[in-house]
Amino acid sequence: LSSTGVQRVQHNILLVDDDAAFRGSMSAFLEDEGFFVRAVSSGDEGIALIRQKVIPFSLALVDYHMPDIQGPETIRRLKEL
Repeated sequence: LSSTGVQRVQHNILLVDDDAAFRGSMSAFLEDEGFFVRAVSSGDEGIALIRQKVIPFSLALVDYHMPDIQGPETIRRLKEL
């Protein structure tokens, strides 16, 4: 519960980006805002994480240009799962 007595919903964010500095700074920012963030460095890692079905994600932030699977293809595969 928050200080106002309203229950806060935990939102989980999947962050997929091959730039380690960006992942670190964006993760820190989002966590400071109260989100749980799981950051991975590739589309393949993000897809594998979703397949495990351990954490339900409310949102996926995906880099457009990555060396393994490009952002649009990663998003398409995440939506299928």
